[in-house]
Amino acid sequence: MLCKGKLYVVGVPIGNLEDITFRALKVLKEADLIVAEDTRRTSILCSHYAITTKLRSFHSYSSPKTLQSIVSRLSEGENICLVTDAGTPSVSDPGTELVAEARKANIEVIAIPGPSALTAAVSICGLQGDGLLFLGFLPRSGTRRKKALVRLRSSQECVVFFESPFRLKATIQELAKCLPERNAAIFRELTKIHEEALVGSFQELDARLQEVERVRGEITIVVEPSTNETGATPARLEDDELQERIETLQKEGLSTSAMAKSLALEDGRSKQELYDYIVHMKKTGESES
Repeated sequence: MLCKGKLYVVGVPIGNLEDITFRALKVLKEADLIVAEDTRRTSILCSHYAITTKLRSFHSYSSPKTLQSIVSRLSEGENICLVTDAGTPSVSDPGTELVAEARKANIEVIAIPGPSALTAAVSICGLQGDGLLFLGFLPRSGTRRKKALVRLRSSQECVVFFESPFRLKATIQELAKCLPERNAAIFRELTKIHEEALVGSFQELDARLQEVERVRGEITIVVEPSTNETGATPARLEDDELQERIETLQKEGLSTSAMAKSLALEDGRSKQELYDYIVHMKKTGESES
């Protein structure tokens, strides 16, 4: 019976090519194949370390046929490494689908830990928090973006998210309006030659970014936890945003009291006022129906 191969999920540098482990180099050199988000980017790393393993492209736009072809090679006994352009696959990067399909085929999946902009930013931000909430890339618009911003605003843990350099100024300006005094840290091009850090309140960060003509590079942002438990009052949600949150909580089966308690962490109104608001909203909905 043919022995199945293994899928190695390999963390690679997020900038500085020296930020790679000995173990990662070993498996990349010994593997039968490296599947990469962008073979052009990965070939730079391979050339630097004299890695001659064959490269194959695999990214979020790859076809189901490509996915199954890789799984078939694993099933036939080949050892394959999965890498992304920078950092660790499946952390806001392609890879989750391949890992899931490999597991379905009873193929062993092995993590080769490595660099991550997430942990790098948290380690040097200097913002206090007992936990961590990672949002990946914020949705660009619509209800999903509103929900993500509500989570960010009310979180009792440090919040980390990635942002496109093209949307950074608009996002910080938006956060400066609703959370002007909340502290945050913006990291650009971590571990690279032009690495930069901006730390301060959203209001201060907004002012500093307005002086910048164009933002370039990879962006990671860390936001300090909400201080609502110590007496600070969050901004009131807009009516349509509040109604959307109530509808979401209703679908989750929460009681009126539980909904009011949950929303009080996100909205500037008291639990009693929110309770009355929800009751009124329910009555209005029943009368209209």
